[in-house]
Amino acid sequence: MPVLAHIGNLGLDGTPGPAGRVGRVVDYLRLLPRRPNALLVSGDITAHGDPAAYEEAAAVLDVPFPVLSCPGNHDVRDA
Repeated sequence: MPVLAHIGNLGLDGTPGPAGRVGRVVDYLRLLPRRPNALLVSGDITAHGDPAAYEEAAAVLDVPFPVLSCPGNHDVRDA
């Protein structure tokens, strides 16, 4: 049976708070005895749609399984 992990409304903004929370969740997922087949990230990935926040998201979501995203209303699709 496939396992899908889901996190939402990350609100990454270049500050340590959101990045730290996401990092702890990702660390937990990496340590599971059976890793998820994919990670679904929904809602606001960034707080303000800044390009730098998407770079931060790419770094903190660097996991050994596919990441599927469904951006929220605070995200800027072009960025």
